[in-house]
Amino acid sequence: MIKIILFLFLFFVNFSLYTIEIDRESLSKYLEEGGEKRYQAIWIAYDTKQYDFLSEPRIQNFLKEDDTKVQELILTIYNLLGESLPLYIPSWYIHIDEYLNIKRSNKGIKLSLELARKWKEKRLVFAISRLLLHPSITIRNEANQILKELNSEYQILLQIELLKSKYEIYNIYGLNFVRDNPDQRILPFVRSLSLDSNKMIKRYALRALSEYSTESLFIISNFNSDSDEDVKRVVLSLIGEKKWIEYSYVVIQSLNYSSNKVRLKAIKSAKLLNHFQFIHPISKLLLQEKNKEVILEGISALIQLNGDPYHSLYHIIKTNSDFQIKISALFAIQKLLLEQYQNNIENFVELFEFEKDYIIRSEIIHTIALLVNQKNYYKILPLFEKNTVSKEHKIFLLSSLKAKLNNNTFADILSNIEIQDLFENNIDLLLQ
Repeated sequence: MIKIILFLFLFFVNFSLYTIEIDRESLSKYLEEGGEKRYQAIWIAYDTKQYDFLSEPRIQNFLKEDDTKVQELILTIYNLLGESLPLYIPSWYIHIDEYLNIKRSNKGIKLSLELARKWKEKRLVFAISRLLLHPSITIRNEANQILKELNSEYQILLQIELLKSKYEIYNIYGLNFVRDNPDQRILPFVRSLSLDSNKMIKRYALRALSEYSTESLFIISNFNSDSDEDVKRVVLSLIGEKKWIEYSYVVIQSLNYSSNKVRLKAIKSAKLLNHFQFIHPISKLLLQEKNKEVILEGISALIQLNGDPYHSLYHIIKTNSDFQIKISALFAIQKLLLEQYQNNIENFVELFEFEKDYIIRSEIIHTIALLVNQKNYYKILPLFEKNTVSKEHKIFLLSSLKAKLNNNTFADILSNIEIQDLFENNIDLLLQ
């Protein structure tokens, strides 16, 4: 795959580079001129298979200079040579070792790392290690991953040095590397940073600790001992992400925490754990919750957990004025179709009468139509007698009754003159 990508990259080089044949003397002259001529000379040497020319020291010296375009071309050719690379350029790894540092272009670094990975070249360990301080997290992680693949013990020593550093940014780099390589020899240093007074360092350390199966209880202890809400949110995230169901009590307790952000994270963690024990506390929370984001997340959680024992969804529709919240609660009831709401369908008739917004009124009618059944249908019949209910809404309800009631029951309700007239005047719609 890498060869295909590199070929496509080089395909867009000036077409003349594929056709011109230049003798060795002219190539040397081009090299000395620099700039575009130098670039062309190197490519033509590869294209015309003058590999001995590419192995000359002066070509390799360009990797030590600052011409990024030429350097990337040389590294591209190294990759294109494939299995023949050691044959034509035996000292290629020395050139990479001298080239690699954090000031090089990202593309040049990635081409170098690709070579190190392909050839499993352990002699590049020290060069790759320099990249652990690169400002790009992508390059840092890639370098760390390759060191791991090379089974380098030096990687552990470097991580320890980062974790012991007096510079906070290096501490964070080291903690991020733990996720890919949670070696037991590093654990004491990670634990030490989890007690750091700097809360940002502490949060990274707790996440790093979660990679060790023995450290969950220590992480939970930080939830109780640290008042910082961001630390609490990290712990709650880890409980959900790591599926630590044994600490579900921490999630339930957090639903009553004073911070909106902590309550929100607790609900998200409950969704990740996906256990029925969270239905009651979340439903109860929604009876008094005022924060919009928390309410919406709670509604989503009740849908996922399949329950609403405190009728909080109905309470939200009745007491909240926010359009999005009310619509979300109605959608949740339509999704759940819980028996408790079917048994109390008259509550939705009441909601409809007091609601002013036409869209929400329409969704309430839709909800009633979904909840109605053979046992509760009589509770919605008063809607057919009210002038405040539109003809469209009445037809929609009548259509639902026709679909859900048995023939005898439906015939009984047609004894009502208004309902009978509605049925006869719209029979084509109702029979569709």
